[in-house]
Amino acid sequence: MEFKEWLNESHRGEIARLQPDSVITVFHGTDGDTAYDFCLNGIDGKKNTHRIYPHISGGKPLKFGLFVAPDLKTAQKFGSVIVKFKSLGKNLIYRFPVEMKKYNSSEFYKKQYPDSFRPIVSYDMLDRGVEPQALFIGMVSPRAIEKVFSYTYSDNKWLSFSPQEYIDYYLNKNKNKPTNIYRGIFEPQEYQMTLGDLVKRLAKEHNSTEEEILNTLKDIYKRNGYLTGVGNIPATLLRRIEQQLSKI
Repeated sequence: MEFKEWLNESHRGEIARLQPDSVITVFHGTDGDTAYDFCLNGIDGKKNTHRIYPHISGGKPLKFGLFVAPDLKTAQKFGSVIVKFKSLGKNLIYRFPVEMKKYNSSEFYKKQYPDSFRPIVSYDMLDRGVEPQALFIGMVSPRAIEKVFSYTYSDNKWLSFSPQEYIDYYLNKNKNKPTNIYRGIFEPQEYQMTLGDLVKRLAKEHNSTEEEILNTLKDIYKRNGYLTGVGNIPATLLRRIEQQLSKI
């Protein structure tokens, strides 16, 4: 499989006319472990993200967001595994968030993409030389991942998988390698869950009572000022639950 450089006209048109409710296909290049985690637990573009190479915006390292490309050819420059999914336009922002307002109001970019609600994002994804990209700040269920492409160095080719096929492929490939990546019981898009619903889910998962779970969470929060040691809960949901605990 060899990836082509160009975008089809329909895809280009959607990006050029970007609106909050536009549905845009994007690609993220990464490593095998991260792709496996995405296929198990989904993608949370709002959580704090460690970057090997710091990305500065407004004079400070950027801690959130997932860099995405509009095509496979670009995404392959950033990792040996590529995850394909769809994003709403409102979840695609400029790669320098602090500077986005200034560039969006620039007459140059507005003239280039007059039908886009974020002309700098349209410009960056369509006209920015060799690395067109945007920053994804949304959330994706593992079931919403469309494809995973993995490069095999031995055969010098790309393989295409469904998310479940990639999970099976990864486990078989790493059967002799220990992993600390496990499927969680919450998905990123469930970040608006109430404390009561979270307690019910945890009680069912751990065969416990809701009272016991709630008291445990309250004790942990009271002792530390935050929740820790409570399992694989998406960061955005965890912050919301901590806010609710702080009130009781």
